[in-house]
Amino acid sequence: MGVSTALTKKRDRALERHERFGVDFHPERFVGDTEVAPREVMRISLALHGSCTVVSAGRNDEILAGDVFLIRPGVRFKVQNAFALQCVSAFFPVRPARRHLRDLLDARALALILAAEPLGSCTLFSERYRTVASLLAPQAPGGPMGDLGRLLILLEAVLESASPEIQPVHKAVTGAITLFDDELAKDWSLPDLSGHFGLDPSYLARLFKSAVGLPPMAYLAMMRAEAAAELLSLTKLSCSTVGEMVGWDDPNYFSRRFKQHFGASPTSYRELVHQ
Repeated sequence: MGVSTALTKKRDRALERHERFGVDFHPERFVGDTEVAPREVMRISLALHGSCTVVSAGRNDEILAGDVFLIRPGVRFKVQNAFALQCVSAFFPVRPARRHLRDLLDARALALILAAEPLGSCTLFSERYRTVASLLAPQAPGGPMGDLGRLLILLEAVLESASPEIQPVHKAVTGAITLFDDELAKDWSLPDLSGHFGLDPSYLARLFKSAVGLPPMAYLAMMRAEAAAELLSLTKLSCSTVGEMVGWDDPNYFSRRFKQHFGASPTSYRELVHQ
């Protein structure tokens, strides 16, 4: 068994309880200023009432009723100047989502999940907002619509409102991301990756940048950082072990790359999550 395969199996065993894909919807309320602790899952929130400013990664987004904002895993953000802000938020693990949702979503909807922006937002069309808001309202267990159905409705509404800004994801991009997921710790190179699809490396790089906002190796680094954040949040594995499992064997290099993504060292990030 190769080293990367062994590490993949070890990583997946460590995350076994979190590996199944599921969606959880929760109502939220914010008043004033709140610093929201990072989570190992992706968040998509629909503002139902009130207003605020969402601040993350040097970006400020003004949020009003009818706006949707998306936060990638591991990203810290602040809700500022919230005036009776009420949201309904979907939370789901991103690694299983990449596998499960690609069979349910078309190539444009998948772009919403794969986009590398730490924070994204859009405004739903007013007529769609009222319908979507009513469909996302909490229902009793066993109700007519599950949380996955609510998520698909929300993504569809975002696509309608954002069209034609969101472009389809090329199958070579989704294929490459699947390879990364399968062997995250492998020492990938762009020529090696492009060879799997019979494409010129520069062409694959352009496809990636167009579809998800980053070239392939930078996207791989984001995936490694998010996987590390998940392991740090859900396990007691040492930071050096976590770094090795995601493909960053040198502890100092792992700490540096992780901090580039999340603004905190792996140790500080773990403390922040569990405080």
